[in-house]
Amino acid sequence: MVEFPACSGRPVGRRGLCTGWLFDLVIPGLVFPEKAESSSSLPLPKIHVSLRPNCSFRPPSDPSVPFIMIGPGTGVAPFIGFLQQREEERKENPEAEFGETWLFFGCRYRDRDYLFR
Repeated sequence: MVEFPACSGRPVGRRGLCTGWLFDLVIPGLVFPEKAESSSSLPLPKIHVSLRPNCSFRPPSDPSVPFIMIGPGTGVAPFIGFLQQREEERKENPEAEFGETWLFFGCRYRDRDYLFR
């Protein structure tokens, strides 16, 4: 479970939204070693997931085209994947022309942004 401790920019700690929700769903069925008697035979809940393909969310096919990515608070994982893909393409084809690649993400304030600190 992701937990964000209290700090100067956040006076009260909090849990991650999704991981906190998932933890609350499965906690009744978890067995903790120090409390073996807390073992329960409750079935773990089923979680419905809807996967939707998106054919337009991808880096440009022409590597010479400048590529600007903006992570608007929804996570940067796909963009990290795009950066890793671009890095591999550069290794495989070092003589190719690559446009500038930019990734903007995070909070407005440097002291409150913990990603890649």
